[in-house]
Amino acid sequence: MKNITTLIIILMIGGLWGYYFYSQDKLPFVKHNVPIISPTPALDIPVFPSATLTPSRIPISQDILEIKKAFADKYGKNIADIDLTLSDDNGTHAIGTVKFKLAMEGGWVLAAKAAGGWVIAQDGNGNVICDAISAYNFPRSMVSECVDNKGKLIKL
Repeated sequence: MKNITTLIIILMIGGLWGYYFYSQDKLPFVKHNVPIISPTPALDIPVFPSATLTPSRIPISQDILEIKKAFADKYGKNIADIDLTLSDDNGTHAIGTVKFKLAMEGGWVLAAKAAGGWVIAQDGNGNVICDAISAYNFPRSMVSECVDNKGKLIKL
C-alpha cells in the first residue's frame, strides 16, 4: 500500500510538471509578430557583365628555388621535399621559414646571396648566432639581435 501511494504521488508530480512545461510557450522569445519585409527590385541599378576569374599559379621566385637548392645541398634532401616561405627578400638577403616534408616541425632561415649564389647563413629554432651571420651583413630589419659566443644578447 505504501509503494502504491508513493508511485501515485510521483506520477502526480511528474504529470503536473509535464503539464506546466507543455503549457508554456515553446519559443518564448518569438512572441512578437515580426513583419516580413519583401525586397523590391530596383530598376535603376546598372548591370555589368560578370567577370570570370581563372585560377592562376603564383610563380615561385628564382630566389626561393636557389635557396631550396642550398638547403638540399646542405642537408642532402630533395628540393621537392623542402617547403620554404620567405617573409622578406631584398635580393641579397632573405629571411623566412623552412620545413622538410614529413617533418613534425620546421624552423627559421637566414640566407644571403654570395658570389656563388645563395647560401644558408643560419637556420634553426633557437637564437641567431652572431658569428654565423656576421660575414653576411644582414639588414637590421631582418636581424635585430643575435647571441655572441658567450651567450650574451647583442642588439644590432
